[in-house]
Amino acid sequence: MLDKLVKPAYAQITNPAISEKLGGNATDAQTGKIFTIYFLNIWKMMIGVGSLMVIIFFVWGSILWISGGDDAAKIGKARDKMVQAVIGLIILVSSFTIIEFISTLFFGGDFSILNIDFGI
Repeated sequence: MLDKLVKPAYAQITNPAISEKLGGNATDAQTGKIFTIYFLNIWKMMIGVGSLMVIIFFVWGSILWISGGDDAAKIGKARDKMVQAVIGLIILVSSFTIIEFISTLFFGGDFSILNIDFGI
């Protein structure tokens, strides 16, 4: 008789790390969607900061070169700054290639992690 009166209660456990604002739920956490969102957002932020640093270093090197005059040491420092900017640009561009290669390696040829849209 007591079994008919008492209904089982299931606790609703929520994870604060999986925000509904991100469109997340427990299934998304198990499939790695939340990690992928965070990884791509951090990577995009790093690309933005890196691009800004490339521009700053290149302009800085250009100003040093112009203001160097006939001093070979100043022109050498300016050239080094500009070479560092170009190396940074190459690293930024190669990061796209590396991320795309890893995406293809893990998820197959028809999936591109750089073109992913989570509808957020």
